[in-house]
Formats: sequence, C-alpha cells, structure tokens
Amino acid sequence: MLRTHFVLFFLLLLVACTPQDGQQISPFEDYRPGMDYATLNTQSMGVEGMDNQGLQNNQIPQQRPMAVGKVAILLPLSGQNADVGQAMLNAAQMALFDVNDSGFELLPFDTGGTRSGTTRAVNEAAGEGVRLILGPLVADNVQSAGVAARRHNLQVIGFTTDSTKVGGNIITLGILPNDQGKRIAQYAANTNLNRIAIITTNDSYARAVISAFETEAAPQNIIIVEKQALRSAADASRIAQMLKAQEGSFDAIFMPIGNPHLANMARSLAENQLGTNVKPWLGAGLWEDSAIQSNPLMRNAVYAAPSPQQRTNFERQYRSVYGENPHRLASLAYDATALSIMMLRQNKGTITRASLMNPNGFSGIDGIFRFQQSGLPERGLAIHKITAANRTTIVENAPSSFVTAGR
Repeated sequence: MLRTHFVLFFLLLLVACTPQDGQQISPFEDYRPGMDYATLNTQSMGVEGMDNQGLQNNQIPQQRPMAVGKVAILLPLSGQNADVGQAMLNAAQMALFDVNDSGFELLPFDTGGTRSGTTRAVNEAAGEGVRLILGPLVADNVQSAGVAARRHNLQVIGFTTDSTKVGGNIITLGILPNDQGKRIAQYAANTNLNRIAIITTNDSYARAVISAFETEAAPQNIIIVEKQALRSAADASRIAQMLKAQEGSFDAIFMPIGNPHLANMARSLAENQLGTNVKPWLGAGLWEDSAIQSNPLMRNAVYAAPSPQQRTNFERQYRSVYGENPHRLASLAYDATALSIMMLRQNKGTITRASLMNPNGFSGIDGIFRFQQSGLPERGLAIHKITAANRTTIVENAPSSFVTAGR
C-alpha cells in the first residue's frame, strides 16, 4: 500500500470568522454513481497570499492548542484516475504547509480506484490510529469506506456527489446539483424572471437540479410554463420552434444540460431568434466548461457555481508549486485537510459527527458550506455570466455566511 507520512512544522493559521446567528472525473459531470464531482465557522483556512479576517499579512497569530492526531486520505494514486488522485494529494500537501500544526499527520493511502482497495486502505489506516478518513473519490468506493470505517468507529468525509451513498458515518464534500438549482431559482426571483421554460435531458444530474429549482421556485412565485425533454439534435430544432411560437409566455429559459446537447440547443434557439439577447438563458455548474464558455452563442448566459474568488489564489499557488493547473477536484482535498486540522485542534484530538455539524458552516476554497444532518453539504454559490470566450463575471455574489444567505 502506497503511504507517506507528512508532518506539519508550523503553527496553525486558522481564523474563525465571526458567526452571525475511460471515465473522466469532473466536478460537474453527469450526476450518477461513479461520476463524482467533488470544499470552513463560517471558519476559514489560510492560503498563502490570501487575507483572513482579523489576520493581517505577516501578523503572528496567538498561540493555539495543538492539533494532535492522524488523518487518512484515500485516493486513487494508481489506476484509471491516478492523475486526479495525485492532484488531490498535491493540494492536501499544500494545506499541510498553509494551514498547519506540528502535531498533525496526514497519511495517504492508494485505493487503486477499487472497492477492495478502499476497504484494505481503511483497515490499514485504522491500524495506524487515524481519527478520520478523508475520501475516497467515487461513490461506490465511498460506500465501501463507510462500511469498513464503521467497524473502527471512524467518520468518513468523502468526495462523492451521489447522495444515496451518504448517511450514518459518511458525509461528503461533493458539489451537489441541488444547491445549483436552488441558487439559480433565487437569481430568477431577484431579477423578476417569473415565468420559466425548462429544457432538460433525461439524466439524474438534470433531474436533481430541476427538482431543487422547482422546490425553491414555488415560494418565490416562479411559474414553470413549459418543460421539454431533449434527446437528439432533432429534438433541439423542434423545441426551439415550439418555444418561438410561445415566446410571450415565458421570461427565461433554464437549461441545466451540458454538451453536446447544449451546443445543439443553443444553435437551434439562436436560429429561432431566441438567443441570450432575446431571452435570458439560465444554467448550472455544468457550464463551467471551456467548450461551453468558448461557444459565442453562450455569451451573456448565466449559471450558478462556486465563487472563483479564493479559488483563483489557490490555483495560482498550485501552479507555482507544481507547474501545472490543478484538477477541479483538488480544492476539495485542500479544504478537507484544513478542516481536519481545525477539528482536531478544537476538539482535543477527536473528531465526531456532532463536531462537524456546525450550523454556522465553514469557508473554504469554493466558498461557504455546512454539513446537514443527512450528511450532505449545503453551499453558498455565486451567479456567473459568460462575457466572452472562457471569460465570466459575477453578477450576484455568493453569500458570505448562512445568515446573509437567509438560511
């Protein structure tokens, strides 16, 4: 089993914000088991070059209790997704030096991307006396980790987006579609887009986003005037022509879909004079894709996704250390490692499920989040507008706390 011990040598720089009562792994890929896209009161961790609340650059923090203990991180360091696993391990190592404590050890274990490898890794980690399991990456492996960890009375913070694998001793940091649907409905209400036409594909990601959108839309007095399923290029032409005939009945078009369906639908809508200059196009995290954002027809379309503010600094630092851009999931390993250090320090070397359920939430690379009792995360997202090829701007900021988010 590939395993390396990394020991921290510096004081923990972790500042609490003031609480105010074949298979390509992608963060916004098709939402199904095995396709996982995977971030502290709002408590924040420090990335070198980022300013934390109450901590000026070069200011020496007050001495804090030491975070004593071992934490395991389970990643596919060999096998199909070894490149993703290595990028996440790189990010976790960054956290060790940016958010650190001399008593903390992170023990990486290679799952090989398999369930049997995951079970073996958990058992070995438990034998090393770890206090928490971080990872693994994909849904079925997270489930296996939970089963094995339960025998050792350990909590698991996985990176899965499959909500059916979460619960009991398993929670997840995955960026789920539910928050995206909810946030874009809030944006629609804020901008008086009260009548919505929905175009969807028949997959669980789209269904989850739309279900959350509809749940949030009802109390916001948003009406779903049309919902059409997109299965082929021929469907795209038919749907666009039908919507053109009903143009006066809706204010915006919501399409939580990715390519190639989105490219076909965008072309058909533009051909029927329903481009973004005529009707706003609303989307979700799948639109954080260079192929989508480079499509000139997508200019001025808006979507819900994590704020890039802290991530930009993280990516810059990652490139300076490793000489390449981080995988989209890498920030989750960074945040999970930082969260572990904070939990061990605050809870005298123990980590329990109750200690992770802080209602104020946490602030990480991808913005604020908190864990719900179900084990699923709730996140504060921003609204992005595509302004040019692979360029976006924020038209509604992500909330800075769950109080300002109205939750």
